[in-house]
Parts: sequence; C-alpha cells; structure tokens
Amino acid sequence: VDGSVSVAPVPRSTDIFIQAGAFSQYQNAHQTQVRLLSLGKATITQHDEPERRLFRVRMGPYRDVETADVALEKVISSGFPDARIVVD
Repeated sequence: VDGSVSVAPVPRSTDIFIQAGAFSQYQNAHQTQVRLLSLGKATITQHDEPERRLFRVRMGPYRDVETADVALEKVISSGFPDARIVVD
C-alpha cells in the first residue's frame, strides 16, 4: 500500500426533459403548453441568451432515458416533430 487516496467523482444529479419548443414570444410558448396538456404537465421556463430571450416548453423531469423516449414519441406524434430530449 503506497498510502495514496483515490477519489472518484460524485455523479451530479441530472434531470431528463422533453423540450417541445423554444419561442421568442411567450404567447407561442403558452399555446404549445396548452396543446400538451393531454400528455401531461408542461412547464414554461424563461432562458435569457445574450442576443434574445427564449421561452422553453418542457415536460418532465423523467426518471430515465427509456421513459423519456416513450414520452418523446407521444409528443412528436402530437404535432411537435422538432421535440427533443434535453438533460439539465
């Protein structure tokens, strides 16, 4: 034993979401949120970038990628072909 200590990184807690869209106008984000109600709760979050403000519509968080994949298919088939999984 050489006396050295090995430290493993602690995994950071991450959340898996489906982002149905990101909009510059709040009203468009709200319309998307309402359209997603039949699939579950959708949340609008404001994201300020240097050039512009975006309103992101997301569902989740989901506990694992498999659950998120199933939900993503439902969101896409409900008329949101650009929906995608995001991890925060």
